[in-house]
Amino acid sequence: MLVEWATTESFQDTGRIIGPVARADTGFTARVELLDLPAGQRIFYRIVFEDVTDSRNLSVPAVGSFLSAPAVARDVRFAWSADTVGQGWGINTDWGGMRIYDAMRRAQPDFFIHCGDTIYADSPVVPEMRLPDDAGEVEGGGDTGRIPRQPSLQPAG
Repeated sequence: MLVEWATTESFQDTGRIIGPVARADTGFTARVELLDLPAGQRIFYRIVFEDVTDSRNLSVPAVGSFLSAPAVARDVRFAWSADTVGQGWGINTDWGGMRIYDAMRRAQPDFFIHCGDTIYADSPVVPEMRLPDDAGEVEGGGDTGRIPRQPSLQPAG
């Protein structure tokens, strides 16, 4: 694993770290620590994996950026998400897709945590899932035809 980082998207003044080899005994994962980063800076990174049998053969780069820790303590803003799509509930293109992700992006969080699945391949996601006609209306009016509702649970007995 080769990691390059810089404080500019053009990768001027690049730092470079040669990381470990991702092997079967590590679950094909590798990790490096980026130390002594400038505080409160946008850090751009580019990561490639090198073929252990031919150093000229490199993977497609994984690129991204993050904000390094601030020099002075301050509030931190983060966005959180979990299981996306599934159980027959898909992306509603009539509403502009998955608008929540754009709303989270506009909030400019310091970091984003996504835990859970990003794909459900165990069943098809159909274009539309209709609820029974007696599902009712959303508060303030409107059809609930695409909004899941949790039935009331009664104790057994």
